Amino acid sequence: MPIITVRRHLHDLKIDCPAGETILSALEGSECLPRADCGGRGACGLCRVRAEIGTALPPTPRDLAKLPPPAIARGIRLACQARPTRDLAISLEAPRNRSAWTVIDDLPPPLRPEGDPGGVGLGIAVDLGSTNIRLSLLDLASGRRLAALRGHNPQCRYGSDILTRISHAHRDAAVGERMTTQTRRALGEGIAALFDRAAGGTAGRHEVTRLRLVGNTAVLTLLAGAGSEALLDPDNWSRHVPCRLGDPAPWRRAWRLDDGADLALCDSLSGFVGSDLTAGVIAAGLTRAPAPAMLIDFGTNTEIALWDGATLWVAAAAGGPAFEGSGISCGAPAETGAVHRVTWPAAGGAPSLGVIGGGPPLGLCGSGLIDAVAGLRHAGIVAASGRMAAGVPREGWALSEGAAGPAAGPGLRLSRQDVDALQRAKAAVAAAAVLLMRRAGVPGSALGCLMVSGIFGRHLDLGHAQAIGLLPSAPACRLLPVEDSALRGCERLLAPDGARLQAEIEGVARAINLAAEADYEDIFVDQLRLAAFV
Repeated sequence: MPIITVRRHLHDLKIDCPAGETILSALEGSECLPRADCGGRGACGLCRVRAEIGTALPPTPRDLAKLPPPAIARGIRLACQARPTRDLAISLEAPRNRSAWTVIDDLPPPLRPEGDPGGVGLGIAVDLGSTNIRLSLLDLASGRRLAALRGHNPQCRYGSDILTRISHAHRDAAVGERMTTQTRRALGEGIAALFDRAAGGTAGRHEVTRLRLVGNTAVLTLLAGAGSEALLDPDNWSRHVPCRLGDPAPWRRAWRLDDGADLALCDSLSGFVGSDLTAGVIAAGLTRAPAPAMLIDFGTNTEIALWDGATLWVAAAAGGPAFEGSGISCGAPAETGAVHRVTWPAAGGAPSLGVIGGGPPLGLCGSGLIDAVAGLRHAGIVAASGRMAAGVPREGWALSEGAAGPAAGPGLRLSRQDVDALQRAKAAVAAAAVLLMRRAGVPGSALGCLMVSGIFGRHLDLGHAQAIGLLPSAPACRLLPVEDSALRGCERLLAPDGARLQAEIEGVARAINLAAEADYEDIFVDQLRLAAFV
């Protein structure tokens, strides 16, 4: 049996690799795990490892398709494709961030219901996103937030897009069980970290009287271990797909909560339009804003709500992983080391890169990708069609030199394939927005307020997003970022009147199934251009 030695700063890690297994599967469950967002299919190109000289692995067809020649020459391979036949020493080019939970220290204050009915004990709000988990602990009587943390959703390793995860779970029940178990365990670790953080650890889990969990329909049904297969049928995409925990007792035991704690998944609006959008609508006050107003919650599964004064039109667009920095040759999640801002000097020249946490740039997250493409578009280096100007090297436009991390070669380079991935992601979202406005009878020029949420939306330069046609550019439209809308809306649902408030949103919502709309594909093609639209 081959032994894989993972080179690390402090000490090496040795792992057995059964014959025929890939490096990625051998590392599964260890403390050394590369990023992998496609379930090991070789589609994301993220699980890059470097074999030491003398032990290099022959490149597979997937390696050749996903890795540039300089990376191949340096011994870079995809861990999901490499099957060692003898002992091997490797290093991880893009390790998964294993820091369990980090503090959300810039979260706006909790929303308090009018009349302040309060509550008893402590409440836990959870926003289970496709990529990240965000959760907070509230004193229900005072409305004071005691702690708020974010961490990684372990479902990501089975696919960056949620349909891939559902397909894996549908084909192999054991995979579905692992997703449920791993996500439940991650939530338990997050809850433990909340109490460690809150008031120096003086708060007790026995004081939790209520827990509410919001998310898109896919991640909730995969957590619950039931119902996700319904989403494989497009006919269900505009129908209600129930999200239920079943017997809450095992969940209370797993999370060490009192037997009387009220636990619930907040139900979705329909198909892929989840309760995270319901929570976002509540936090943004969308149905109280002057109509027409729109909320876009960006993510791998982007959800959109349009309020026309009487009806809340909602839809979900498969924006894909580009907004999360996945599927991009120089991509990175919005974590320490990721470039979240690209500033282009007016006089020309190299751009300056804003890096989360400082230090060397490790890759572009979604907002940095938007900035980079908008700047290249403005400079004429990228055309509206996405084609790069003559003279740009085959490996792409150099944004930086000598970068470390997942970018192979001399630095961060934006390739034509990266621009194409962004075009498809932005076209899916823009086409959904256009179609909702058409169905509601709202001219684009009449849109008075556009609210943007999601981790991607948090760093997004709204002007750049409008310039490339990701967001509508109606002349009188106000652009408003909404911080942590799903988590803050979930906190609001912890109040005694939370169920009534959720029912009010459900009562005015009308879901549009984009797959059933005959003109969606034509609108999508129109929106592939990197140009502003109204």
